Amino acid sequence: MTMPPSVQLTLAFEIGALVVLRAAFTREPTQAEIDDGTAADADDWQPVDPDQVTAKVGLTDTSGDVDPLTVTLHDWLGSPNDIVRDDVGLFHLDFTPNADGKWCFRFEGIGAGQSAAEHTFIVNPSKFP
Repeated sequence: MTMPPSVQLTLAFEIGALVVLRAAFTREPTQAEIDDGTAADADDWQPVDPDQVTAKVGLTDTSGDVDPLTVTLHDWLGSPNDIVRDDVGLFHLDFTPNADGKWCFRFEGIGAGQSAAEHTFIVNPSKFP
């Protein structure tokens, strides 16, 4: 899965806002592709659809760990089938947070392009009751 270069931004949203969580899965070129010139170099990773894509989203507790009672599970091709494939190797999940705090999400790919990555975002408390 591709990762941001060296800077990771923490984005802030409001309760009830639609948050689009994204993942990009790639595979490293084989040595044969590098040797025969079909891959420019070892950094020329190619998008690939994993055999299975899952995501977990949860609210962190005061220790910074994800509270297991808040975790929702999401799936592409499984159940619930709520992860959307946008293009080869590109996926997203529409998520609407129902509480303020620091949220964490994790995408996982199994099979081709196997990888996992976790990121966080903040949901601001509402000023309205």
